[in-house]
Amino acid sequence: MNSTHINLGSFTGWSYHQAGHLVAAALRGADPATRIRLDQLMEPGYCGEAGAPFIAFAGPWAERACGAADVEIVHGDDAFDPAALSARCGDRDVVDEASSQVATLLRHVGADEDRAWGWLPGVTAAWNGELAQAWPAIEWAAGQLRADLELSVAQVRSRLAAA
Repeated sequence: MNSTHINLGSFTGWSYHQAGHLVAAALRGADPATRIRLDQLMEPGYCGEAGAPFIAFAGPWAERACGAADVEIVHGDDAFDPAALSARCGDRDVVDEASSQVATLLRHVGADEDRAWGWLPGVTAAWNGELAQAWPAIEWAAGQLRADLELSVAQVRSRLAAA
């Protein structure tokens, strides 16, 4: 985590943003000792490269889901729109890079341009479903972050297991 002073904007929105990242990290196997505070930014690779796009997606998703976001991260039929993702902590860059890598790989194995990018709506729908199912934990984590200002992956995993 990068311990830097940030402009929190909407305190509620930012708590949901950070809670989304933290719950997603717990779902993707982050170290239980990983902790986050509202005044820190999560570094994209701390949970491993494979989980980074989902974790990056989850922050703006949770902020939008609580009604405090100033951006939309999905449009149409749940197609992911990396250009509209919140850039506050580099989320757009992480998801954009992963999207480009997958599309490039698919092109190398013979996929045309439509097929190279055609996987995005399905992945977005799956991520939306996974995060919607974890919504009670995200709400809890956002409240804890606002009250205690720090929360760990271990605490989130305990909450997810109790649900």
